[in-house]
Amino acid sequence: MPGPYPGPPPARARTSPWVFVVAAVAGVLVLGGIVGSVVLTSQSSEAETEGTVKAGQCIGVRFDMQGKKSSYQQVPAAERVSCEDPEAKAKIVQVVAESGAGASTSPDCPAGVDGVARVRTGEELQGRTPTAVCARNIDGPHPGDPGVGGAMITVGDCVSSSIAFGSETACTDKESYAKVVARVNTAKECPSTALETMELTSFGGDVPRPVLCLGGEGQIVTTGECIQDPKFAIGGLKTASCDSGSAVAKVLARTRTEAECPKGTTHNLEAEDKEKALLPIMCVKKLRPTFDERLNSLGS
Repeated sequence: MPGPYPGPPPARARTSPWVFVVAAVAGVLVLGGIVGSVVLTSQSSEAETEGTVKAGQCIGVRFDMQGKKSSYQQVPAAERVSCEDPEAKAKIVQVVAESGAGASTSPDCPAGVDGVARVRTGEELQGRTPTAVCARNIDGPHPGDPGVGGAMITVGDCVSSSIAFGSETACTDKESYAKVVARVNTAKECPSTALETMELTSFGGDVPRPVLCLGGEGQIVTTGECIQDPKFAIGGLKTASCDSGSAVAKVLARTRTEAECPKGTTHNLEAEDKEKALLPIMCVKKLRPTFDERLNSLGS
């Protein structure tokens, strides 16, 4: 996952695709993958450890959040040092690409990893590439801990969303859209607790386990919440207090088919991509007229 990474193209605002009776909304959002080129950083000391790069060895770089961005967006070069050395900053958890073998731009590192580094072995002059490793800081803070908002996306992390792209964010961020309850190969593997999916994409190769299964925490609309007029929900449906005048409907359930909607349902909202959406039908009870309905009544 070399860096620095080019960010995704800016999302273009448009009118919400949610409408009453039959509506369209993207059931699967796309999460921009992390791509880029390796950034080599100079090291002032020679490596104290030689030979094959292995898990449990230490390196002289650490990974930290940079504002709201994780240092996981960059893949620094690193030298191995003794784990007893004061210069030891992180420990190798897993080797993801041996020297000379190349590496995916999005390696499948274990949970809790703070970043990816390229460990130099001294063989680079012979045309061999550094060894890619997943590493965790020896001392905190750890951007790879669940919900913090850094490193790779895994179970317990949260994501933001937009019309076209999303990104990882701290679960405490007001822009958090949903929490990841599973990361799998296909949407069919998502657990029953998942409401929607988000797909990881990369411009540098295939992404392992690219489907994020999203649960009901954050801005994602869940059963029992009330929604604002879909016509003005730029970037996705927005919730509102059920007692407020801006709430036009209450969500009674999210289901796979219209036939599963509970008693009391007056309207359905439907996801545009039913094959990828986990629960493509939103069963709602209308509370008050929408803007279009009020406008039509004036015309008549």
